[in-house]
Amino acid sequence: MLWVIESALPQGGLIASPRGLFSAKGGGYAWVEGNLGPGNSLHDFDPARQVLAHWINSLAAQNDLALEETYLIGFSQGSALAFSLSALGDFEPRGLAALAAYLPKGDLRGLKGLPIFWSHGTQDDTVPVERARSDVQRLRAAGADIDYCESDSGHRVGIECMRALKTWLKGGRGQAVRSGGPGLQ
Repeated sequence: MLWVIESALPQGGLIASPRGLFSAKGGGYAWVEGNLGPGNSLHDFDPARQVLAHWINSLAAQNDLALEETYLIGFSQGSALAFSLSALGDFEPRGLAALAAYLPKGDLRGLKGLPIFWSHGTQDDTVPVERARSDVQRLRAAGADIDYCESDSGHRVGIECMRALKTWLKGGRGQAVRSGGPGLQ
């Protein structure tokens, strides 16, 4: 799924896109078994977190990568997994991009100071925009550095937010174009 954002990614880096561990109902793959929705807690991702943390560390060692320069980018449930990895201390990325995302329930103190880019569609019928706005407020309350972008789209990344993501990735921490819904500038 993340191949659609390839044009927003910086040149010269390594792009690695792992597949979910579990077969999803209706086809595809998921990062949690069973309950796939926004009601997940950070710890529902424990099996995937353990596998992915090991995979990231192995990938970094094999390719001589600096983990502190790594960005986690996730779409929908993949974003929830990225939040889980970061919040529970498995991995401290340079930044995290959450696309059409939801934030799992749990302690978010591990995200304090983390630069986060969040893109959401106002017409998203999988994760309603009201949920995204509420989750962004939870992240802000936890001290995360949020850049939020809304577009008139469904459960995908709109073109405006794709441009904002590209700017955010180029500029690094706190340099993103800020746009968004009510009270989320």
